[in-house]
Amino acid sequence: MIVVAGLSISVYGYLLFNTAEVLPPGSYLRLPFLFVVALFYGYFAHIVHGEKALKLQAHIRQIIAEHLAEAERLKSEFLRNTTHELRTPLTTIMGYSDLLIEEAFGPITEAQKGAVARLMESARGLLGIVEQILDLSKIEKGEMVAATRRQDVKALINQLRREIAPLESGKPYKVQYEIGPGIPAVETDGEKLKRVLSNILSNALKFTDRGEVKLSVIKERTGELSFAIADTGIGIPKEKIPLIFESFRQLDGSQTRQHGGTGLGMAVSKNLVDLIGGRIEVESEVGRGSIFRVSIPLGAHS
Repeated sequence: MIVVAGLSISVYGYLLFNTAEVLPPGSYLRLPFLFVVALFYGYFAHIVHGEKALKLQAHIRQIIAEHLAEAERLKSEFLRNTTHELRTPLTTIMGYSDLLIEEAFGPITEAQKGAVARLMESARGLLGIVEQILDLSKIEKGEMVAATRRQDVKALINQLRREIAPLESGKPYKVQYEIGPGIPAVETDGEKLKRVLSNILSNALKFTDRGEVKLSVIKERTGELSFAIADTGIGIPKEKIPLIFESFRQLDGSQTRQHGGTGLGMAVSKNLVDLIGGRIEVESEVGRGSIFRVSIPLGAHS
């Protein structure tokens, strides 16, 4: 409106001093007529100016969007290439470490076995981070798909037990596994489900110094299969529970935090659960522990 008023006054002044022959100075129509003409001129000039500004703003937004999309593409490509390059040597390190522990190259002392075991544990942790970054890259690009097949639940839990066992070293407890009666096979992506349960169990072990960590498998009346992982760890404040599913989110992001991690595990897990048609729920109390419940349909998810 300021622009309209300014243009109107300018045009009004110009017309006032240049239309004396059309409307004589004494004409009572001269002043209101010239004011109306000036007002309309200023209004339409303002509209034209606004349209040009809107077009310019739209063009700028388009350029910014294109640059952001290109930056996102380059980031995803970098993550993909880097994780692939890291995965190969890590797998080799773990393979040779296994051979050393099995004394394939000759006998070694117990102290040497302990050192190799710690090497394996570190390599496995780093490989887990690499896998999480690669999963996140696939999820962001929409390349992550579910490979549904018939999965025996007991076999899956046994595989999970073997993967988690090295993380129990140094803990005054072992993870308890409880499978309820009448648990049927399910139509799901077993590898992705195992990845989710492994992430949650790893966190439970990380944040539980004493007490217990327990995985229970129950067939719900709703026709779903429920995997509940309960721990007696440090717990999560209720207001911060939604934050744990955000990528790169660390509830304790300080330099002096006691527990490491990238903040990707739960974000990736949430996306994987969504992909196989399930849901993940969290109950937690600070100082008493947490319960993560993953529920999936018994039948195939389309």
